[in-house]
Amino acid sequence: MRFTSYSVTFPDANLEAAIRTAVSKPTGTITSDDLKDLTSLPASQRGIQDLTGIEYANKLTDLRLDGNQISGISALTANVGISSGDVVDIQNNPLSQESYDTFIPQLQARGVDVKFTPSPTAVPALTPWALVGVTVLLALFVFQRMRQRKV
Repeated sequence: MRFTSYSVTFPDANLEAAIRTAVSKPTGTITSDDLKDLTSLPASQRGIQDLTGIEYANKLTDLRLDGNQISGISALTANVGISSGDVVDIQNNPLSQESYDTFIPQLQARGVDVKFTPSPTAVPALTPWALVGVTVLLALFVFQRMRQRKV
């Protein structure tokens, strides 16, 4: 079977620039052949917003995308090559709730080490002692209200 190369488009100019640097191809059409050996993409703080096209870099094992402007990460889950033991760093990005709820868990289920900043809307888990404290405060509040009604 012969491998057929095809062109790959990156709508985000900043992602394209990072890819070009990583594959040492400053000009010309980027093809699937250019991406076939790409295992690492250091693209931190590059102003990247759109990951479209990254799904064709199927050999990536180390993807550093921290400190960009990325909200959607569906292209990462579409990349079938990102799997167990690989690292994806998407910390300090304004990720969408769908990224938190759907795409990060999908990557983690594949065994990917996803580094991300917790959702600003996430409710922190309460420890057992914190639950005891909340229960005691609630009981004191109820008790005080009952005493006020009896007076």
